[in-house]
Amino acid sequence: MVRPRRGKSSIRLQLLGLFGLLILAGAAVLGLDEWDRRQHQQTLSALGDETLVALRRIHAVSDSYGLDDVGTVFRVRNNLIGWDAGIADLDAARHRIDMEWNALARLPRTPDEAKLLSGIAAARVRADRATATLRAILVSRDIRALGRFADTELYPAMDPVTSRLQQLGTRVLERGQQQVSDENQRALYAGEIRIGLSLLALLLAAWFGSDVLRNI
Repeated sequence: MVRPRRGKSSIRLQLLGLFGLLILAGAAVLGLDEWDRRQHQQTLSALGDETLVALRRIHAVSDSYGLDDVGTVFRVRNNLIGWDAGIADLDAARHRIDMEWNALARLPRTPDEAKLLSGIAAARVRADRATATLRAILVSRDIRALGRFADTELYPAMDPVTSRLQQLGTRVLERGQQQVSDENQRALYAGEIRIGLSLLALLLAAWFGSDVLRNI
């Protein structure tokens, strides 16, 4: 009577071990899946935030040169705003440009983006000089000088800056899309690894289960 009880006890322990192995394998796969899912979401969110912040700063600088500075000339020339309001708009645009540019210069970038940013910085010298001249004209309230300066100097000075900023925005967007694609590929590879681990766990369970059946 002792041997059968020992045999039943051994089989019972083996069945419990098989059941525990299946539970452990399933819990491990589910845990890895949940962890990777959260990491994937956090990474995509961080990449999206980084790209959006960079694009917002690029557009802020571009709009301040292309819309605010040039737009101030249009509004003053067409009597939509007064001279003092034009000066205030110009000063606000200058403050916004300096603030957003300094923040943009601190953002991570590729070597191509850094080179393009250096080109923009060089083009800004002429644009900033034109802005200073524009402000002096607004202070003098010379409508003829304002129109002549806008047509011959202001627009040509602003265009190299805004066009290069547009190129930089395109590069940043392409980089963000590539990073998202790389992250999706990594998540796909991690999923394949989890599938492989699941299959390995099933094979081990099948091998262990066949041994239990032989004992039974």
